[in-house]
Amino acid sequence: MPALAKLPVADRAMGQSSAGVKMDVHYPVTGRAGLDGIFAEYARARILEVGRPGPDETHGVPYSLIASYKVTRNDDRFFAVLYSVEEYTGGAHPIHFQESFTFVMPRARRVYLPELVDGARGLGKLGRLAVADLGKRLLHGPDSMTNADWIRDGATPAQLAVTPFEWGPQSLVLHFGDYTVAPYAAGPQDVHIPMASIADIVRPDPGAPAPSFDCAKAAGAVEKALCADADLARLDWRVAWAYARKRGMEKDAKAQAALLADQRAFLAARDRSCANGDEVCLSKAYRRRLAILEPPAP
Repeated sequence: MPALAKLPVADRAMGQSSAGVKMDVHYPVTGRAGLDGIFAEYARARILEVGRPGPDETHGVPYSLIASYKVTRNDDRFFAVLYSVEEYTGGAHPIHFQESFTFVMPRARRVYLPELVDGARGLGKLGRLAVADLGKRLLHGPDSMTNADWIRDGATPAQLAVTPFEWGPQSLVLHFGDYTVAPYAAGPQDVHIPMASIADIVRPDPGAPAPSFDCAKAAGAVEKALCADADLARLDWRVAWAYARKRGMEKDAKAQAALLADQRAFLAARDRSCANGDEVCLSKAYRRRLAILEPPAP
């Protein structure tokens, strides 16, 4: 079977600058409606996020939004884009962040890092490799701006599940943003991991269901349903890692215990309400839980 041709990519821009806000927002257009809709919606979301300040909000310094991208992969297996965004809406400095979009071709289904590697086991190995690399580079003498705990907390499996990345033929690049593993002054940090060193955790089919647990040990109708549907499996690991991130950020022991009790109550309610493994029931249950763990921004 011949290899698929690369997708054509054209650059587009949206957003208008004014006296109170300066915008430079770009996004790619490929001719594939599904992909193009995702990229255009992402650009619109960034514009809405910045908004337009009132007349007394900027104090002479306009709000700003710069959103650029690069195509990091474009072949018969994957199409991928990495966004880099800088937003300023007041405060001491702008905020910077990245967002990665990786699609399995030719279906153009978006996949995430927990689906490309072997779930918790795979993310755990990536975390160990990242911690070792970051520690070697950042923990050097009394002038180091970070510490081992900061690095370790930024590279947990739960954090890696939402870390921007580049999935290349020869290497995986993890992009740790401002404050993730070091202070703002240290800047973002990238970790390059050769694919040859993680061959044992790369899933042969990233489009196959990949819930937060081992499907080889699935028991009962609910777990078997999660292992049979890629969308349900994705909701399962999203909730699992969102819970882990929220609990990891909470330092108070009583608050941690309350979060654990809430998560256990959710799982028990899920099993009671969706005991027969009904897909609609499970989807609704997970989406309600995700809205609690990751409430939408106001």
